Amino acid sequence: MTKTKKIIIAVSMLLVLAVAAYLNFALLDNDKTATADGDAVATSTFFTTYRSNWDEMRAEEINNLNEIIAVEGDEYAEARANATAQKQKIIELMETEMLLESLLKAKGYDDLVVTIGVDSNNVNVIAAKESLTLQDTAIIYNTIVEELDVSPDYVKILSI
Repeated sequence: MTKTKKIIIAVSMLLVLAVAAYLNFALLDNDKTATADGDAVATSTFFTTYRSNWDEMRAEEINNLNEIIAVEGDEYAEARANATAQKQKIIELMETEMLLESLLKAKGYDDLVVTIGVDSNNVNVIAAKESLTLQDTAIIYNTIVEELDVSPDYVKILSI
């Protein structure tokens, strides 16, 4: 691995780490400001903040990959090919997340977020319900398993 590749990878990892730290701080700060009367507002704020931060992180990842793809020279052909493949995978995951959210919203879950791991089969669903019934989890599991052909062991459902 060349020195340039190592630098690009290190910078990308630092950016992802910085975004994760920001998300952690922002989400914890929102939890502290919530009151008993403001739980609905806090939940709404959570989803708005989460989506915004998630979209910013994905946009930054795609921007970093675009920069790698734009690097000229035959010695960077493999890095460009890897970056192009990773960018395509991220775009496909974003489309799948949006599809799953739309399907679940059509089934009556008004506010939720679906995230899919880039390097794993993990699927996380965060739903705006204080408690999910067995029927709720079955509907969510079935929708995800049908669309992704993933084992239910990799699906995590959280309610807030």
